Amino acid sequence: MDTLTGNSSTTELTRVPQQARSREKFDAILATTLRLIHEKGYEQVAVREIARQVGLPIASVYQYFPNKLSIVRQLWESYTSTFAELLGSELASIAADPTEAMLRQVVGNVVDHMVDQHRENPELLAVWRAVDGSAELRALNRQDTLDVAEAITAAVMAVRPDVDRETMMSRALIASETASGTVKLAQELPGELLPALYKNLKEILVSIFAGLTEAPSQT
Repeated sequence: MDTLTGNSSTTELTRVPQQARSREKFDAILATTLRLIHEKGYEQVAVREIARQVGLPIASVYQYFPNKLSIVRQLWESYTSTFAELLGSELASIAADPTEAMLRQVVGNVVDHMVDQHRENPELLAVWRAVDGSAELRALNRQDTLDVAEAITAAVMAVRPDVDRETMMSRALIASETASGTVKLAQELPGELLPALYKNLKEILVSIFAGLTEAPSQT
C-alpha cells in the first residue's frame, strides 16, 4: 500500500509509492517529465500531456504529485541526494588524509561527478531553470547549498579546529556556488572551451581551501 504524506507545502508528494507497480508508474512520470521539459521548457508542459505520454489517467499523476512543480522537486531532490552521498564520501577522505594532494583529488572527483551528471543528463539544465523560477524551490535549493557548506566546514574544522568558522563557512559557500554555477554555464558553451574551463575551476576551488585541510604543525 502506498503511503499518504500529509504534505505541508505545495510541492511535497501527495503519496509515496511503496509497491513495485506504483514505483514503476512514479518513475515513468519522473522520466517523462524530465524529457518533456528538456524538449519544450517547463512552462510549455502540462500535467495532462505528461499523463498521456506515460499512458496513465491524469488522476493517476495527481495521486502522487499535487502539481507539475512537485515533479520537478522530485527530480531536483534525486540529483542533490546523489551529490550529497558523493560529497560525504569525499569529505571522509579528507579527514583520513588531510593533505593538499588529497584535497586536489577530492576537488577533482567532485567536479568530475558534477560534469558527468550534466553531460550524461543534459535534461538537468531544464530542471535547474524550473527550480530558479519557483520561490519555494529556490528556498529549498538555498537550504541545500547551506547544508553543503556546513558539511564542508565541519569536515575542515575536524582537522583544523583553529580555523574561524565564519571564514570557513563563507569559503565553502563561495566554492559551492562557483562550482555549481560554472558547471551549469558550461552546458551552454562551445565544447572547445570546456577542458580549460574545468581545469581552471578545479584550481580555483583548491586555492579556496589551500592550507586549510592540513593539520597545523606542532611546534
